[in-house]
Amino acid sequence: MSEGLKKYIGGAFLIAFAGVFFFFLRNSSLQQTDHKTVLFVVGDNKAEALVKAIDYFYREYPNLANKIDIIIRTRSNANHGKDPIPASDLMLMKVSETEMFEEHLDFLKQTNARFQTNRTLKLILGEPSTKYPIEELEQFGMQADEELNKYYKNESPDELKKMLVYLFSSYLKIPSLRVQPPNPPIAKGFIVFKNRKVQKIVKTWEEWVNQQQPDPKKDKIAVLVYESAIKEGILTIENEVCQNIERKGFQPVMVFGYPSSKALKNTLIDTLLLKNKGVKAAISWFYKFPDSQAEKVLPVLDVPLVNAIDIYGNGIKEWERNKKGLSSTEVTWQMAIPEIAGMVQPTVIGGVELKDGIPYKRAIKSRVDRIVNRAIRYINLQNKQNKDKKIAFLYWNYPPGKDNIGASYLNIFESYPVLLKELTKNGYTTQNYSSALDESFKKQIKEKGRNIGKYAPGELAKLVEKGGAILVPLRVYTAWFNQLNQQYQLEITNKWGPPEKANIMTIRKNGELFFVLPAVRYGNVYFMPQADRARTQDLAALYHSQTLPPHHQYICQYLWFQHNMDAIVHTGTHGTHEWLDGKESGLSDLDSPEVLAGDLPILYIYNMDVVGEGLQAKRRGASTIVDHLTPALGEAGMTPEMVKISQLIRQWETARALNPDGTSQLLALIEQQATQLGIKKDLEKDGWGAHKKLAEQPPTGAKEMIETLQHYIEQTRSRATPFGFHTFGVSPEGNKLDNFAKIIAKPNGSERIEEFKSKLARSGGEEIRMLLHALDGKFVEAQVGNDPIRSPDAIPTGRNFYTFDPRTIPVPYADSIGKRLAETFVGAYKKSNGAYPKKVAFEVWAVETIRHQGVQEAQILALLGVKLKRNKKGQVEGVELVSRQELGRPRVDVLMSSTGLYRDNFPMFFELMNEAFQLASESPEEDNPIRKNSEKLRLELIQAGVNEQDARLRSQIRIFAEPSGTYGSKMGEAIASSGSWGDEAQLAKLYIRRMGNGYGNGYWGENLEKEFKSALSGVQSVIHSRSSSVYMSLDNDDFFAYAGAISMAVRHVDKTKKSPALNVADLHIKGNEEIKSLEKYMGQELRSRYFNPAYIKEMQKEGYAGARHIMQGVEFLWGWQVVYPEVVNDEKWQEFYEVWLKDRYNLKTESFFEEKNPHAKESISARMLEAIRKGYWKPSDAVKNDLVKMYITTINNHGVSCNHTTCNHAELTDYIRRIGLSSKSVVPKDVEAFVKKVEVAIQKPLNQAQAEQQADRKRYADDANVLPYDPNAPQKNAQKTQQLQNRQKVSGYKMLEEKVLTDNSAQGTPKQKGVQWFTPLIFGLLVLCSLLGGFLKYRN
Repeated sequence: MSEGLKKYIGGAFLIAFAGVFFFFLRNSSLQQTDHKTVLFVVGDNKAEALVKAIDYFYREYPNLANKIDIIIRTRSNANHGKDPIPASDLMLMKVSETEMFEEHLDFLKQTNARFQTNRTLKLILGEPSTKYPIEELEQFGMQADEELNKYYKNESPDELKKMLVYLFSSYLKIPSLRVQPPNPPIAKGFIVFKNRKVQKIVKTWEEWVNQQQPDPKKDKIAVLVYESAIKEGILTIENEVCQNIERKGFQPVMVFGYPSSKALKNTLIDTLLLKNKGVKAAISWFYKFPDSQAEKVLPVLDVPLVNAIDIYGNGIKEWERNKKGLSSTEVTWQMAIPEIAGMVQPTVIGGVELKDGIPYKRAIKSRVDRIVNRAIRYINLQNKQNKDKKIAFLYWNYPPGKDNIGASYLNIFESYPVLLKELTKNGYTTQNYSSALDESFKKQIKEKGRNIGKYAPGELAKLVEKGGAILVPLRVYTAWFNQLNQQYQLEITNKWGPPEKANIMTIRKNGELFFVLPAVRYGNVYFMPQADRARTQDLAALYHSQTLPPHHQYICQYLWFQHNMDAIVHTGTHGTHEWLDGKESGLSDLDSPEVLAGDLPILYIYNMDVVGEGLQAKRRGASTIVDHLTPALGEAGMTPEMVKISQLIRQWETARALNPDGTSQLLALIEQQATQLGIKKDLEKDGWGAHKKLAEQPPTGAKEMIETLQHYIEQTRSRATPFGFHTFGVSPEGNKLDNFAKIIAKPNGSERIEEFKSKLARSGGEEIRMLLHALDGKFVEAQVGNDPIRSPDAIPTGRNFYTFDPRTIPVPYADSIGKRLAETFVGAYKKSNGAYPKKVAFEVWAVETIRHQGVQEAQILALLGVKLKRNKKGQVEGVELVSRQELGRPRVDVLMSSTGLYRDNFPMFFELMNEAFQLASESPEEDNPIRKNSEKLRLELIQAGVNEQDARLRSQIRIFAEPSGTYGSKMGEAIASSGSWGDEAQLAKLYIRRMGNGYGNGYWGENLEKEFKSALSGVQSVIHSRSSSVYMSLDNDDFFAYAGAISMAVRHVDKTKKSPALNVADLHIKGNEEIKSLEKYMGQELRSRYFNPAYIKEMQKEGYAGARHIMQGVEFLWGWQVVYPEVVNDEKWQEFYEVWLKDRYNLKTESFFEEKNPHAKESISARMLEAIRKGYWKPSDAVKNDLVKMYITTINNHGVSCNHTTCNHAELTDYIRRIGLSSKSVVPKDVEAFVKKVEVAIQKPLNQAQAEQQADRKRYADDANVLPYDPNAPQKNAQKTQQLQNRQKVSGYKMLEEKVLTDNSAQGTPKQKGVQWFTPLIFGLLVLCSLLGGFLKYRN
């Protein structure tokens, strides 16, 4: 090799070496002096505007692109705070994003201690929250900068770009930046929207009209937009809404401002004339925050405000996949707060979607279409003449049966004629109707307007033959069905098969399949039973599956409404549409309630006292509530038997004063009367023990027992009692009105009695007025709902009710009452049992929490030894442990069993209570049963193969409910279908499988049966609250199906025959709250209602509805018999039999049933015979034979009811047949005739039906048939997808891969990503030159 070439290569080597040296030197220098990293921690909704601002900044200062790296961290791209925190020189956090802030709180607390060499400077973005005031934030090393926040408040990309300039100049000391002052934010105004985009902002209606030049032929739809959205200039979703409105031939009117009412007054309302300036409906982002002026402003605007929801807590993909839907905080501000204003039909229309790691707003086009169509439907109601409107009124007939048409405490048979008169008066086409036909109308409802189970095809054929039913051809339904989301179609067909295989309410005519929709029609007004949910028609699904989508006929009915009706009115509390499976809140196109609601205006006549369930109708059923009054309430008075006992007590008191030793005979008579009536049983846990003899007690003991009896009688006498039902549109009058007003005034001030009378007297008229107003497509005024005695502000009725801001619960009063009740319970338990209670189960309901405002939650906290933390506004912001010393007793372990409704309405309470359970379980004292039980379960889980961390988390879970997105414990349907189960163990297993789903510690509805059984085991008492003056223990199946079923499950798990005591926190009188045994509570209910002649007379006046109510009372007594047999003894069955079937009080109960609802009598006698058949009730043979004769005679005279005890229980039918044939009181031909009627209805021989029933029962009992269910599998998949997306780089600004902060990495700032590619290049050249030089030297 020549010397020249050698010199050349050597020179190259030196140059390369020098290049590498100077590169590292320069890079090190830059690292130390020039390069900075800035971290923004903000909400998803702020990221897009910030990205634009960063782009603007880099365009103006391109030389800084490689000197400042900016990272934007949001909930979505940080995996809800689970991903590591990236290192930074400057960190800015939006502290009002409380959840986001708390996810980073540990990092903030540790930063000052860990970063000795290069501390991160931490700045506050926005206003501090009440939970974390500025003083506390400063303790975390955070600083506030008033000037910085002036820029940030404006929120537009331009202002945020100015903020970056100010920030980098002031804190990073970068020279030559042009700092500009912030501009004042835009307050309110209109957006001129033309040619599918925003044109300009104007301040007044006149300016908007002048600039927009709207077509006068086009109806206007207001689009009420967040002020912040206009400031940010990020209007992706809002623009899509306006474009959709334009495409459909309407004029969007985009308005923005804050507060909402002030903005509306300054834009859309003529404040002189107090009227709307011309919009006919509104799609609203307004009213997501409390606004006290809404109740004054919105009735003036007088158009429905459809609630537009941008998903905030999750990204769109996660929302689509999970069952929870909206986050817990969103349920409050996206749903609960807007309801206070009167907003309706909450509709998710968009959210954020990650693109290159940054959340960008995106509209969901199908959902935008839905919300716009909903607004247009209201406009159609305004524009259409009443004579052309088609309205369907739905009522309830589930489970099917001729005995069971109606609603809870609303008499639909009396209400519908009232409504028909009003509709006729207001111009609706009610062809062929006149008040003279009212009785005929009621008869048609019973004969033509009912559901029929698939087990009674003969009955369905008869109904179709009578005429009037709507028959939807298979081809029509299939065409509608095929328009639904394909994934939804698949869910339906996987369960029910294709439409042509449908077998519920279908019939073939001339070889063609038709779906039968029963109806009674008057012109354009239809009265129809809502399709049956079919739980008792598909018992295999009841026992083996956690989900049950609607069947084809159910879907067909609602699709028929969508294609044929202008509006539907759900009548009474309550239907099943809002309880169909799907998301808990924020529903999608795949959730059954939303699919079936479509864009229909849905009105819902609802009981004012059942607000919790009404919220479900609003949030999941897309309904607008028009609430109705409760039945007229009054004091119960005393039954003749109680009068007799009271007289004996007075005689005893007189005799005792004269001769204390000569009263034993009177005491024996008092005890005899109390025993015969079952009162002694009711007071067994209150000093009247089963083996105690009153006459044998010492004087003081006898006196105490007599005083307990007197107190029982007085409480029963003065108990608020519903006398009859309410008729919609009719106010109480006369004595009913006087007594109702008196009982409201009793705890609320006697001086207000005339006020209450006036409000009650107005209620009927207001109900009609507001329903007609709603059918005109107008605004339904909002008002708080509740029990009228607890909350007189809930009257007059006829309003779209709402409840409180859940952030205030438990309210201070409820907190103090809860603590008192908890300590009273602990003291009473210790007195009776000689030791403190160790474990208690609570059954908590949303309807109850809304009534008592947190008393039961406060009881649980007090038993755990945990107390609430509140902010300055009184809002609950967490919990803290009460020390063992301060508590003064051991903590009590608590199982919190809940409902799907509670979970949906109050997910934040689940989270709060879970925090309390965690604190209590980690408290180290030796006598802490919560810690001991958790530790025992933790070791068992580890032994079963669960990892250490999951075992710890799962062992602390104490909250259980149905799987996410499902509803009902299944106990009501299963126990009613008594031919489907053989013993209680089968029911207990079903209950545990259904309710054994854990909530807390990162779990949300996963099946945790082992943990649930552990929580059940050893429960010593079950407590449930009742705060209503109307509803007690026998008004519906929920009480026994939830609280009662806990007792049954404990017996099963602990393998004992004795149930844990079931107690009722009786909260219906404010100031007189107490805990009493269920035995006492139910006894007082029976004596104030079902066995009270005054009550019986009022129920008789209600006709069919009154008879149905008594039938339901017997049915629910049967439920209690199964789950908690201690409360139902033979005397209760006997007394029902004597009072209602044998007319103890000579009130003509026999003719009442015969004339008004003979099928109710049929069902009562059938249920009593089933109680005998299964061995629960052991009456005399005379009673049994009489019941058989009564049942057979009723069927022969009136036909079969075809509910689950007649047409769907062949074994019971055969049992009755056999007794009838052996009884001297029944003619054999009557037995044959009754069996024949059953066989004609079910269209098969009785022995065949019996064999099928036995085979089915065996199949239902086989646990091998149970289908697995994981409600959160989609959510887990969504999280994995997000984690992959998070690692992508962001276009539009410099993004660093997030690195875990460690003590080592904290010593210096991150390296500059923009020049790292050069390092391996130089190093490679260096190595190449070295190798080449060595090779040449070797060759030489």
